[in-house]
Amino acid sequence: MKSYAKIAPYYDRFVNKNFYKILNKYLADKILTSGEKKLLDLGTGTGFFPNYFASKGMFSVGIDQSKEMLKYANGYAKEMKLKNVQFINKDFMNIDYGEEFDYVTMFFDVINHIIEPQNISVLFKKINSALLPRGEFLLDILSLWGMKRMWGNDRFIEYHDDFNIFWTSSWDGRKQLLNISLKIKSDKGIVSEKFVERGYSTKFLVEKLEQNGFTVKNVMPLFFFKSKPSRYLIWAQKK
Repeated sequence: MKSYAKIAPYYDRFVNKNFYKILNKYLADKILTSGEKKLLDLGTGTGFFPNYFASKGMFSVGIDQSKEMLKYANGYAKEMKLKNVQFINKDFMNIDYGEEFDYVTMFFDVINHIIEPQNISVLFKKINSALLPRGEFLLDILSLWGMKRMWGNDRFIEYHDDFNIFWTSSWDGRKQLLNISLKIKSDKGIVSEKFVERGYSTKFLVEKLEQNGFTVKNVMPLFFFKSKPSRYLIWAQKK
């Protein structure tokens, strides 16, 4: 996900804030408890979740391979005067974790950026090893329906006060791959990026979680369009 480097200055201005609100409410009501707990956020981006839960008293760690995104994460932590949050610039697939976290989170379809299906089990094993006994793992994914019908083969423009984003996407049903390109135009110039995300069914991910030491507690549909969910939130617990 090194391609996030160019869009880092714009990211927090076009990301869906409703996603933050819905997830925070669900997590706070159902799962996460503040206080003497430790949280690990994978693919943390600009660090919203580690900073948020650190502000609630939880020691939080965020990992991301984009140093540009982490500049903003650290900047927000400084603005919030947080001492109980840490950001690490690494590829989370290449880290061996010790059993020390109460919670591991992985949001904003980070899992869809893992293109090779065989790497899912590798990742889930690593996450299981990072959790304390009975620790919780939470992740979200784009639904296959959403990737095909909402994103696939589409073009649209997103307007902001001082920049516009031109989105183009295409869905390869045979390979289950979504190709996304965006072009940000502003007074500062033009920034272009491309992404590829793989579609995974909830059934596939639930099976891989259960094969790698987890009990799946809930699969919750999110953000409905034409009565179909565009995302799912998966909640699993270490056995």
